Amino acid sequence: MENYIVVNQCLFVKMPKELDHHETDRIRSDMDGYFITHPIRHVAFDFSETEFIDSSGIGLIMGRYEKLHVAGGKIFVMGVIPSIRRVLAMSGVTRLVYIKESERDVFASIQ
Repeated sequence: MENYIVVNQCLFVKMPKELDHHETDRIRSDMDGYFITHPIRHVAFDFSETEFIDSSGIGLIMGRYEKLHVAGGKIFVMGVIPSIRRVLAMSGVTRLVYIKESERDVFASIQ
C-alpha cells in the first residue's frame, strides 16, 4: 500500500512507525493537498506499522475529525496495536473515531 490512496471518497493514510510532530506536520500537509484535489469524505488511518504516537499524532486525528465531521464524514483507525489503542482511548479519540481491523471493514462501513 502506498502512503496515500483515495477509494470511494475515502483517503487511506499509512501511518509511519513513529508518529511524532515531524511526521504529523508532513502528513497534515500531504492530506491537505488531497482534500484540495479530491472529494474526500472519510479518512482511514492505517496504524499497522506504528509503534509510537505522541500528542501531535492525537492532534492530527482530532483535526481531521473536526474537518470531516461537520460534513458528515467519518474517521477510521485500523491495525491498532494495544499500546497505541490505550493512548487513543486515554486521549478520548476512541469516542470520536471508528476502530476497524482492516480495509475491508472500512469499505463495509462507507458503502
